[in-house]
Amino acid sequence: MGGVSLTQVLAWPTSRHSPNRGSSIWAAMDILRASYGAKLTDAQIDIATARAIAVQANRQGEYFDFIAESSQSAGEALTRCVEVCRTIWYQRAGKIRFNRDEDKTSYALAI
Repeated sequence: MGGVSLTQVLAWPTSRHSPNRGSSIWAAMDILRASYGAKLTDAQIDIATARAIAVQANRQGEYFDFIAESSQSAGEALTRCVEVCRTIWYQRAGKIRFNRDEDKTSYALAI
């Protein structure tokens, strides 16, 4: 992946009134798609999983502001973005995919 050459990476889409503003996942989408980032197409990104993670993070009140350094690679900037919402990114079969750390087991406390 190429380097990030813009000083500030805004949440995607960049509208002030967008419900995705402040979402670390949509900032990651910007890094992946933009001409100053990795320049990937939607077909190269697991958009459905990214959207589901963004919705979940938004419901939990997670907010994200990020300023990328021009010396960072797109991969480094992407890692910083998705770590905010307990998510990792990986590449499988030529596609960028995401996995969020979430509670899947409930424990009962017997008193």
